Amino acid sequence: MDSFKFSVCIATYNMGSLIGRTLDDVLAQSYNNYEIIVSDNASTDETQKIVESYNDSRIRYFKNQNNVGYAANLNLCVGHAKGDIIFLMSAKSRISQDALEETCRAFSLSEDVGAVTRPYYWYGEDLGQVVRAKDRFAEKSDLLVSVHDDPRHIIEVFKTVDNPGGLAYKKEFMDMPFHSDPFVEFIYPFASILKKHKVVLLKNYTMACPALEYSGSQNPLVYKKSPMQCWVDMFDTVFGGTEFKSLKEHCIKDFVATNYVGLAQVRNYGGFRCLLREISQLIKYRKANLLCIKFWVYSIGSIVIPPCLLKGLVKFFKKSINTKLLNNIRLGA
Repeated sequence: MDSFKFSVCIATYNMGSLIGRTLDDVLAQSYNNYEIIVSDNASTDETQKIVESYNDSRIRYFKNQNNVGYAANLNLCVGHAKGDIIFLMSAKSRISQDALEETCRAFSLSEDVGAVTRPYYWYGEDLGQVVRAKDRFAEKSDLLVSVHDDPRHIIEVFKTVDNPGGLAYKKEFMDMPFHSDPFVEFIYPFASILKKHKVVLLKNYTMACPALEYSGSQNPLVYKKSPMQCWVDMFDTVFGGTEFKSLKEHCIKDFVATNYVGLAQVRNYGGFRCLLREISQLIKYRKANLLCIKFWVYSIGSIVIPPCLLKGLVKFFKKSINTKLLNNIRLGA
């Protein structure tokens, strides 16, 4: 069933310590029709040496002379791709052995399928230690979704697209580039495809990412603009106009403005001012939050608990509590 050629696109920066096992996962795929594009954003570590040590003709390595930013590097990476399907990977993500095969099967459901997403989880010391997970919405079969379906299904799709690893796009349907706003860089082209074509939410966990490694969300600079506003702007840009007004309002009110858990992250890495700004955004876009106990618990907790303690509490919750609750989740199932 190697009917599509996949371009596995890895836009990376200083991930030499992790990129090897990511490449190993791709090279171990049950699906054989693919190439690997590594676009190195002027790394100063051993990324180039590690990638080139594979000496595999399926791997093509490109290095930028200067750091152009994540979104621009993604666009450059896709520009080098020769495949029918763009399959994104971060240099630290892990995928199941049948990730490409399952994604191919999803695209084969209909000629109009333009993008595929998946549930995923964060792991701790190893892949078996699940510390946090996206809820699996489509448990019995893959979910085929169009923009005209129940808004709750569309929201379930958007809940899974906040990490690039394992997202796949039919290249001929991509009519919008990756965006410069943090947190939503890779969502713009996905949402634009959904506006015109069908997408699939896989039932299985085909991707996992490390919870204990450094991520871009820990960079204070990405909080210069409100994360919530980044999402709102994406919905305004892609789903502007009267035709999609109701859908856009549903997504903002019932998805974007209910991310109370994100307040801890904003407090820890964005600072106190950014936290207050994010709380005000939650109220601005969902007045019902004023009557929501969960909103007040997360808001007040993030305000009164200093980051030095809050980071420890978050880590403890992930490793000690979530691991016990989520021990039935595994990659590829």
